[in-house]
Amino acid sequence: LGGSVDLTELVSQSNILNKAEHYLHYTKFKSREEFSDYFLLPCPTHIVDDVVKLVSVFRESFISSGIIKKDSIVVCHPWFGTPELGESIADLYLDGVLYDFKSTKKTGYSWEDVGQVYGYYILYRLRPNDYLELPIPITHVKSIALYYSRLGDIEMCDLSESNAVLPESEIEYIANLIHEHSDERYHEINERRLEDIAEKIILKEMQLRKTNKVNV
Repeated sequence: LGGSVDLTELVSQSNILNKAEHYLHYTKFKSREEFSDYFLLPCPTHIVDDVVKLVSVFRESFISSGIIKKDSIVVCHPWFGTPELGESIADLYLDGVLYDFKSTKKTGYSWEDVGQVYGYYILYRLRPNDYLELPIPITHVKSIALYYSRLGDIEMCDLSESNAVLPESEIEYIANLIHEHSDERYHEINERRLEDIAEKIILKEMQLRKTNKVNV
């Protein structure tokens, strides 16, 4: 409404929205009373304090740094989905970059983390071939990135030479699997291919193109 809101209050109210989303996708309650008790329970103080710190780090990493500009194209939680695959929701699209946020305290890479955001990129690559519909204002994905929200680190991989990373033949192969198989077999095949891509190409690329880091 244009007014100023204390950050602690904002986080507390956001927690209610988070509960609503969690309930919609994951949680089932046995009674209205059980839902009401869960929904109205105040957010624990230590969680509020933790999220306030994450917001502060985010402001430094994305806003104070100048990554986000006044004319930036920003899509929060871009949605990718099909009846065959269900729905997949990424964390952030910003000026050609798909970001996946990680709040872990661990450092280093895993193929699962990279494979997840790269999977969103594959869904984007499928769209021009009319295999998947992407109902969000994303016109170009040039990079994928992992954002470590506790440290403010951004690890980015430039996918401008996307055909060198994953040729159209691979995209077509995955699309055909989606269309031709109603069982679970194509999930296993795609997972193995994502693992191979992440380990042999993407992980190496991200390690070579590390951004400057500031430990917060």
